[in-house]
Amino acid sequence: MRADVDPADVVEAHGMPVTSPIRTAFDLGRRGPAWLGLAYLDDLTAATDLDLGALWRFIVSHPAVRGIRQIRGLVPWIDPGAESSGESWMRHLILSDDLPRPETQVRVYNEHGDIVAKFDHAYREEKIGIEFDGFEYHYTAEQRAANTARDRETARLGWSTIRRNSAQLSFDPHGFLAEVTRQLDERARRRRR
Repeated sequence: MRADVDPADVVEAHGMPVTSPIRTAFDLGRRGPAWLGLAYLDDLTAATDLDLGALWRFIVSHPAVRGIRQIRGLVPWIDPGAESSGESWMRHLILSDDLPRPETQVRVYNEHGDIVAKFDHAYREEKIGIEFDGFEYHYTAEQRAANTARDRETARLGWSTIRRNSAQLSFDPHGFLAEVTRQLDERARRRRR
């Protein structure tokens, strides 16, 4: 995994030498598993306004380094809108299965212009929202009740919601992808009618 660090790749932060954001992205994006590499790249891009063009040029200039194929594949999938590693993981599964790229952090408004939901991922035209439910936030009784009320309201507005947590994604990623595919196909058939 190691690639020699050029002194030009080192910057100073708070009096300490650290690798530049480009070099840090290059190193983290080559680490496995690939979904976690994507999560690191999403986070770093959001935190530093990472220049993806500069990152790509850096990657091209280091063609024979371990993990290079992985980061080359991940760069087009980087999305600083991801708010958790779970969201990055979910998007990685979707894109790895050659499904259309969903938008991140999509707000849904009611007929009065009030925000009723913000989906982690969504297919806006098809009105499909996809949520990654982290255990720390989504599994209190209050949050489950709020999620149920929110899902009822978005359903009233014509949206379908797919929810998964990390256990569900770990144990049945194919079931998750089958559900996304099924709903995309179903919504496409409805539009053709």
